[in-house]
Formats: sequence, structure tokens, C-alpha cells
Amino acid sequence: MRIIAPLEKFSHPIFWLEQIPQTLKPDDDKVVKLENLRKQYGIPNKEFVIMIINSPIVTSKVQDHKYDRIKEQMPNASEKEVLELMFKKRLLTHSLYGGLQLTPEEIQVALHKINSLNDLKLYIIQMENEQARPLRDPFGIGKKVAKKIEEILV
Repeated sequence: MRIIAPLEKFSHPIFWLEQIPQTLKPDDDKVVKLENLRKQYGIPNKEFVIMIINSPIVTSKVQDHKYDRIKEQMPNASEKEVLELMFKKRLLTHSLYGGLQLTPEEIQVALHKINSLNDLKLYIIQMENEQARPLRDPFGIGKKVAKKIEEILV
């Protein structure tokens, strides 16, 4: 009896998976669960990519990856300098797409509170949940699907 690999059951490439950077791609078993979830709710591929990329689990992975890259590029930078650079880059990226709008005063307050990579990740996730919810929920199917995506990605 031949054992079928999880992804072999799909006869065509999974579009949303091809759009996710290699460093963020989930394991094959998670891909199968995510694709089944996408089909169950009839979510178009492009919107599903947005929902996955904007999940807190992926946000955390992105920040871990960026942190490692900045530490490599700036080995003499203090922890606070690295975190500030990451925070400001994240704000700039999101402001280009209409999200995470903060005043200079709010930026300074946030930077004062961010003392570790974990603090930064929690702050970004909180801000995205407050300000960028439409990106994670373009169809109004809400917290239910977002929660299922997060449960699968864990």
C-alpha cells in the first residue's frame, strides 16, 4: 500500500502557498489543513494569503527573522537600537499601506515600552489587531477563521 504525502492529494499547485515567502511557509500537514479551511469557507487565494501573512504567528516569525538579520548586519548595535530600527521599519512599511498610523508622540511612548524582541512582537500584534483588522478579515467571516488559521499555524 502506497502512503500518499499530504500535499500529493491536491492535483494542482496551491496558489496561496506559492505567494508566501519560503521562510514563512508552513509544514506540509499545516498546508493541507489550511487549504481545506480555505475551501470550506470559499476564501479566494489572494485574500487567504493576506489572512495568513497578517496572522500573529506569522508576524512573530517575520520579526524573529528580521531581528536575526539586523543583528548580523549591525553586530555592535545595542538591543534598544535594533528594536527601534525594527519598530520604525515596521511602521514605515505599514504606513505605506494605510495601517499602523502613529503620531511622533505615540512612537516615543511605544519605544519606551519596548525593551525586548518579545515586547516588540506583542506591541505590533496588538496594534495590528486594533488598526489593521480589515486586512485579516476581508470577508467579514471574522475571528472564527482567523482563530482557526492561528490554531493551525501554531
